[in-house]
Amino acid sequence: PFRLINPFISNVLIIAKVFKPADKLLAASNLSAGLKTFAIIKTLLRNGLIKRNGLIILDEPENHLHPKWQIALAKIIVLLHKKFNLHVLLNTHSPYFLQAIQVESASVSIADKCKYYLASNIDEFSVVEDVTNNVEKIYALLAQPFQDLEDIKAKNNV
Repeated sequence: PFRLINPFISNVLIIAKVFKPADKLLAASNLSAGLKTFAIIKTLLRNGLIKRNGLIILDEPENHLHPKWQIALAKIIVLLHKKFNLHVLLNTHSPYFLQAIQVESASVSIADKCKYYLASNIDEFSVVEDVTNNVEKIYALLAQPFQDLEDIKAKNNV
């Protein structure tokens, strides 16, 4: 599995090699937050710490990543799920990343294994709703800030 996924991670991490002298190690503390995500996944794979039927929890793993890299990360996560039957719990605020997970899952025929939930607050309670059959509900919430800006632009003739 590492050989299958490694090319995707290595293509992203090659950027880090460009910025260090050949005879020096690049400290993890000098990697951007986005690159650290790729480095951590690669390290977990290399050390055999991702187990079949295991669990990985990713809290907004797309943070600090360009949308193109968000798509690359989604592809890696989907491949990990497929190869290891890995249970992946993740949350995101990125429509790019969410759509990449959906598209990549469908492209490797595991879309039926994906569940999508939407968390919200109602009065004093947090509610988690299964929106697997209505993911558009998530996209609508993610798009609302853009719509708010468009409304402001229209109001102010900007």
